[in-house]
Amino acid sequence: MDRIMRVEPLSWHEARHRLRQTLENYLKEEPSKPVSTSTSACTPVKRSLTSQWIYYDLDLYAGSLLLTIALLVVSCISWLARAGVISNTVLNATAALSVYKTQCAASLVLLAGATMSLYMLRSRQKLWYNDSENAKRRIIRNFLRKSLRGKNVAAKSEDISHRVPAVVMESNERNIHGTSLTDNYPVYRVCDQNGQASAAWSRVPSLLLVQGDIIALQIGDLAPADCTLVEETSISLTFRIGETITTESLRDDVNFTMLPVGRSTFPKNSEHFLPLCNGLRVFLVMETPLKKSLRTPSVLPQPSETFRQLIEIRKLLSVIALICLLLTTFVSFVRLDSVNGDLSLLLPLPLLSAIGILPVVGPAFLFITEILGTARILTIVHHLAAPRSGEDYVRRYFLNSRLLLRYIVATLLSRLSLWQFFLWSGDIIGTLFLIRLGKENMLPVPPVSQCLLEKLGVATCVSVVDDQIVCEPHAIPQQLIIPSARGLKLLDLCLTHDEDSDHDSDDSRSSSSDSSDNEAQFLSLRGGSVFRRLPGGKMRSKEAPANSTVAVEKSSIYEVQFEDPTWWQYLPSLKCIGLASLVVDGNKNEFVSSNRDGDCRFDRLSDARSKLVPFVCRERRSNQLRALGQCIGFSSEPNASGDRGDLSPYMEKLRLHILSKSMVNERLEIDAHERSSEQSRWWGYVRPDATSVIVQDSRSKAYQVLTIGDPSVVIELCHEAWQGEISTILPLAAGDRRTILETTNDWKLADLDVTAFAYSPIPRTLENRIDDVATEDRLYLFDGITDMSWAGKSKNPSDEWSLAKNQVFLGVLGSFVVPRGEIQRLLKAFAGAGVRFVYFSPRNMRRQKELAIQLSIDVSWNAAISLRPLESGEDEDPHRMTSAYADWDVNARLPHGVDDVKRHLEEVDNVPLLVSLFTDVTKQTTRDMIEVFQEYSDTVISVGSTMPWNEAIFSTADIAVGIDIFDEHCAHDNESEDGRAPIATGSEIEFASGISAHSCAFRFRNASSVSHLSDIMQQGRAALAATTAACIFLLNGCLAFSFFVLFCACSLSTVVPFVPALGSVLYLQIVLPIIGLALCMTDAEPNVMKHVPPKNDQSITFRRREGKILYTMLVIKAIPPALSSAIMWLIAYGALMLTHERELLLRECPNAEVWANVIRCEALKYYSGPARINAGDLALSHLVLCVIICSTSFVYRFHLIVDQLPICRNHVWALSVFISIGLTVLYLSLTVDSVSRATLPWYYYLFSVVNPLVCLVWNELCKRIEARTERRADKLRRLQFETRLGAYSPK
Repeated sequence: MDRIMRVEPLSWHEARHRLRQTLENYLKEEPSKPVSTSTSACTPVKRSLTSQWIYYDLDLYAGSLLLTIALLVVSCISWLARAGVISNTVLNATAALSVYKTQCAASLVLLAGATMSLYMLRSRQKLWYNDSENAKRRIIRNFLRKSLRGKNVAAKSEDISHRVPAVVMESNERNIHGTSLTDNYPVYRVCDQNGQASAAWSRVPSLLLVQGDIIALQIGDLAPADCTLVEETSISLTFRIGETITTESLRDDVNFTMLPVGRSTFPKNSEHFLPLCNGLRVFLVMETPLKKSLRTPSVLPQPSETFRQLIEIRKLLSVIALICLLLTTFVSFVRLDSVNGDLSLLLPLPLLSAIGILPVVGPAFLFITEILGTARILTIVHHLAAPRSGEDYVRRYFLNSRLLLRYIVATLLSRLSLWQFFLWSGDIIGTLFLIRLGKENMLPVPPVSQCLLEKLGVATCVSVVDDQIVCEPHAIPQQLIIPSARGLKLLDLCLTHDEDSDHDSDDSRSSSSDSSDNEAQFLSLRGGSVFRRLPGGKMRSKEAPANSTVAVEKSSIYEVQFEDPTWWQYLPSLKCIGLASLVVDGNKNEFVSSNRDGDCRFDRLSDARSKLVPFVCRERRSNQLRALGQCIGFSSEPNASGDRGDLSPYMEKLRLHILSKSMVNERLEIDAHERSSEQSRWWGYVRPDATSVIVQDSRSKAYQVLTIGDPSVVIELCHEAWQGEISTILPLAAGDRRTILETTNDWKLADLDVTAFAYSPIPRTLENRIDDVATEDRLYLFDGITDMSWAGKSKNPSDEWSLAKNQVFLGVLGSFVVPRGEIQRLLKAFAGAGVRFVYFSPRNMRRQKELAIQLSIDVSWNAAISLRPLESGEDEDPHRMTSAYADWDVNARLPHGVDDVKRHLEEVDNVPLLVSLFTDVTKQTTRDMIEVFQEYSDTVISVGSTMPWNEAIFSTADIAVGIDIFDEHCAHDNESEDGRAPIATGSEIEFASGISAHSCAFRFRNASSVSHLSDIMQQGRAALAATTAACIFLLNGCLAFSFFVLFCACSLSTVVPFVPALGSVLYLQIVLPIIGLALCMTDAEPNVMKHVPPKNDQSITFRRREGKILYTMLVIKAIPPALSSAIMWLIAYGALMLTHERELLLRECPNAEVWANVIRCEALKYYSGPARINAGDLALSHLVLCVIICSTSFVYRFHLIVDQLPICRNHVWALSVFISIGLTVLYLSLTVDSVSRATLPWYYYLFSVVNPLVCLVWNELCKRIEARTERRADKLRRLQFETRLGAYSPK
């Protein structure tokens, strides 16, 4: 007892100080190493010689770096020998001195490029293991720097830690109206307001809890931290983080012995409310939960198919480079007399032939293309996730915006680990780049280990792991049962349709409503489900004034209408239902009373418990009631009746909240999988089982009582029923009672929110009693009778119970939480894009079946799989819905549990991989199933709320998308001026979400933003396709250069052609990168979302014939530019010799009258004059021009240029082409004089124009073969995607 009495609540200042200490201590620790879930990572692999060559990056070290150094050495020695500094007997350098100077300069540039590529490769490899941890630490540093600096805990919204426009805050502090199911836990802390300290309860995310906090947990909650029970008991109970609080773990049942027997009235703030709140208890946090979250190591993802293909291409290029090096060396030295030849112009040829293919510029190019692709995706996510008001955003031209440049710089700094430099000198960088870095909220750059660019475009599965993302936040009225003269009448409701779009359907429905249909509605409702699918309609919302919580809630009401056109015949009873709906729901006081009274000392356990009572007591409010009232014809808008509309004549006098002990027992007996959507929404609060409102009609001065609540509670208060169409009140028959209870039970099992209505006028004899209790605005009535057999033997009920008895039954409303319209539209987009949608639901199949129908998920065959394993000896799942016809277990014996799923996949078929609905899930089984999907080659995108329990799922998925649902659960209180205790600031809530979602690629600010996921996926596919085309263009250009050097060595001329090193730099490190990077900006093709992405099979690098065709086309496309440029060298060399070296030709080759005879003259074997040099410049420029023109064919890999004009789809590429041509012309003007250019024959210029066009046509012909192969592969993938049965079913 003494131990309990010494426990005191923490102050908000102390709690924030402890949180800051935890973060600072974590930053001082060594970063944790990531773990790999791949089984291949733990298995030793025997690598081939080429694999080891690539694994140790020897193509960089022993290839490009070593050869560029050798080229630099040869160039420097040649320069020194030609200048006479050293002996010239070995190299025999005879060319002009300027040739060797430019050769040295070019060699230095090539060496710098190889060094830069090596640096970028090493940086990426380092980031691969540390970037995820760095992202977490960056969030913490920014939070400490901006949000927890000194006393500035009320930071402004622009001080959000890491520039994520996720939570839009209108004030410093936020009232969190969520529950423990949304990771908002009641915490008891001391606040200091107006110089006075007081303790109060408030809700905060679990990651903001610290050691020493006092929290409240109920049965069914997951322990948010290691905590111990703080109760006046001799038993000390401790719960580990993530452990479920159960009656068994508490070692006793909920204490109902202290509750009064029979029907009684609870006093204000009575502690009897806490047992009724699912056995709410007070706990003490023993360890800060943030510690475990921060120390959880990140998970290394599986390598993507693009990564594996890149490794194979590197192997191939290494082999080709070695072949070109050896072959060029052999051919060159066989043709030359090593004693008399000019080795200074010959030795660079083998080196350049290998350098052209080896990764000199390739790694840096890939590094930058990944940055461009990632920035391109982030740019569109920025617009879609955080749209600005009044901004006319056109997606087609987003690449021209300055925002793209900001994201390019931000991604570059992130990939180079220069974020600290960015934070220190953001203003300077912004000035240099003429952009506002850091001045606008920007999305965080995803870690490089997530491979966003590589995986987003080939995602094959999208999994949603939270109900809040799939379902609407409010239920929609769907069916109403009312008494009538011919029995119970069923009235269906549907969403209001647009008059224009649904005119025909309305007419047809009206014409079909004949007497036979009406008669069918009066059939007995007993023993069968009357649930019907809700017809599609339009959700309308009204404009609401800003900063008005009530207005915001009203704007979210769905407009509904009755399907039966004769519904007005029952208007007499419906008017009472509509009035009750608006009156009961119209109270603005959300809390019973403030919980701030008292001082900050925790002298007694009852102090915290008594303040906890008003904190957990909530009014019975729901949007579906307002929608029903408006459907019937009531309006709360100001009109002639008064400011409250049709409610103006009715003055509320008293509220009676009824609590039933039997209903509490029922809620405690169900498990988490049986919990309904409505129960989940009110989890953690004492919600009345029924509410009776006594109103006075100002016109007649009469009192009336209107009741809404659970049917089992309301029907016990009723003895009569109102038959609306004849305005007659008759006794409520026992058969009707039984039918109503059976029907409502079926509705509940189908996850409907069921509400009963009752009404009664207050007799004159009881009106004085209302005046006696008028000092209380509400009373709580407790029904402690659980066995009706001894109800008459119980104590006399309290006087207040007489006000709620003897009512008239009006009807029962069934409301259903429908899926969001965004999800339904998203499913259609995914189906067309070949992406499988998977929904992981925590509820059982009986509750999720109707939702699956609403989502257009087939429930008649291979419908769903329960991840709740069957117990030992259990043959059937009692939570499945069974029928005499077709159902999930009748048609297909699908597995139960993850282990059974794995066994089914190995031994039977792949049907579990085709299922779209998994029920009875937990966070652990969800993570296990995602791993199963990945094991069977799926690239999984997981979408979930940014809660700590989803962190493991986010880390496991290939790409994670976090949803900040605080916008829907963190509403401003209607009475913010009442001095309620401070709560978590916006920056703290943002920090908690950021840490939980640090492994997410994106974060959206609410669930409705998920509708943009298909647009983001489209941009991801476009970015991946453009980047792939750019890389293939670079490979093709490098191969063309190496083949050109090889063809020069094998030239028909007696002299070996000269390949200028400076021109090689222009080609390899300027023209190719400029055009290649510009190709990364290509817009998406029109049908990009109609293709089925390939699976990420780890055992396959290239699909059938894909690698063979790719390699073949790379070689075939590279030969024409190289060969034509080598021929152009012959023409240029012969023509220039005839012009500049006429005397030499007359002396050595008198019969050489045309260029064909000149090139075969043996006397010119060792010639190294200007004709040979200028011919090399002209030939290389021709190669550059051919490749530039051929880049037109690489804008789209599989679309002909006649189908998609490249200049219309990529303006950046068109600009780069003009720039590259200009650089080529500038290079020629500097290296070849005007006289030489003028002496070239006319057909040389003709070939200079025709050859690039011929190469372009050749590329288009080759593209037809590639496109035909890709179309066949896409059709096969589409066939596999559309297959509903297993591909190997049965085995």
